[in-house]
Amino acid sequence: MSSAKEKREAGVKLQKMREEEERAMVVENEKKIIEEVKKEKAKEMKAKAARKAETLGEVEVDVPVDEEGFKNGSQEPGNG
Repeated sequence: MSSAKEKREAGVKLQKMREEEERAMVVENEKKIIEEVKKEKAKEMKAKAARKAETLGEVEVDVPVDEEGFKNGSQEPGNG
């Protein structure tokens, strides 16, 4: 009987390990997706700032924009 019990316990442990591994993979994928979204948002903010600069007739179009969308380290979006 102990052999059947041991097999059952081993099966339960194996199942738990698989579930934990699957959860870890899901978390890792979520982190990657979040990073991709952040990068895409930064690109959109930079493009928006460049378009705004062009419409306002500013000479400098290639303005560095940080990850939060602020120009030249300012605390207000669009101000350099």
